[in-house]
Amino acid sequence: MIPGIDPKVDYAFKKVFGSESNIDLLTHLLEAVLGFAVSAVQIINPFNEKETSDAKLSILDIKARDAAGRLFDVEMQMFPHEAIIERLIYYWAKLYASQLQAAEDFTNLRPAYTICFINSRLFQRRQDVFLNHFGMVDTDTGEVLSDHFGLSIVELPKFRRTAEQIVTPLERWCYYFEHGVSLDTEHLPATMNDPPIKKAMEVLMRMSQDAEERARYESREK
Repeated sequence: MIPGIDPKVDYAFKKVFGSESNIDLLTHLLEAVLGFAVSAVQIINPFNEKETSDAKLSILDIKARDAAGRLFDVEMQMFPHEAIIERLIYYWAKLYASQLQAAEDFTNLRPAYTICFINSRLFQRRQDVFLNHFGMVDTDTGEVLSDHFGLSIVELPKFRRTAEQIVTPLERWCYYFEHGVSLDTEHLPATMNDPPIKKAMEVLMRMSQDAEERARYESREK
C-alpha cells in the first residue's frame, strides 16, 4: 500500500521522529547523520496531539538528550529561507545556552548538535555531496577548538542514489524522505527492507488511514 504522505512535511516528520513511541527511530536517525552511537535518548518536547478538535496543535522542533547529556535539535526545512544558516546557528546557541541556570558551573555544559534536513540546494561548491558537517576549528591549522559545537546539514535534492545503490543508514533515510510518499509498504526495495524504515513507513500508513490525522497533515502541507 502507498501512504501518499510526504515525510518531509513537518507534521509527518515530527509524528515519525518526535513521538515518544518512536524514540528508536529518532535514535537511528541521529546515529545515521552524526556517525556516533547515542543511547537512552529522551525527547525533551515530545510531539503533542491535540486533546480536542478545536485545540491548538503543538508542533515544535524535535529536541532530545542522550545518556551522556548531549543535546540534539533536529529540523526539517521544506522551503528555502534567506537566513537559514543564521537561523540554525541561533537554534544551536539557544539549545546550548539552555543547559545552565544562574550560578551553575560552565564545566557542566555538554555538546549540542543541530541537524537540518533541507529540501533545497544550499552549497553550490559540492554538487554531489549531500551531507555537510561544521564544527569549531582553526581556519589555518584545522585544530579543533571545541567539540561542543556541531551543525549538520543534509541537502536532500543532492541525494541521487537509486534504491539499488543504497548502502548506509543515512542513504536509507534520505531515500525515505525523497520517496516515502510513493513507496509501497508491501513491496519495499530490498535495500529499504530494514526494521527502522519499515516502522517509519507504517507510521505514514496509519496517518493516511486516519481521517483526522490526514486532515491535520493536509492542513500543514498547505
